[in-house]
Amino acid sequence: MKRFTHWIIWNIPAADKIAKAIPSGKTVSSPEGAVQGIGYGFHRYAGPKPPKGKSHRYCFTIYALDCKISLKASSTKRKVLSKANGHIIQQGEVCGYFE
Repeated sequence: MKRFTHWIIWNIPAADKIAKAIPSGKTVSSPEGAVQGIGYGFHRYAGPKPPKGKSHRYCFTIYALDCKISLKASSTKRKVLSKANGHIIQQGEVCGYFE
């Protein structure tokens, strides 16, 4: 099954809690230093929109890196993961269904 990218964001500083309602845009004021790439055609989170009456599986994957990565906000998920390769110290994923 091919995964569709709804959102990609990187360089989120390590913290006990990440503030909700991250603003849209290529660079964001909070969390400071974070960069949003293009997912779903936008520089912002775009939530689930499954066809009516159908259940879709959605997964959120997070990677903890040992460094910041320097990429343009127009970077794709593939470029971000390629740049992160060798710097991932931990990763996790949570999946659920939305109808």
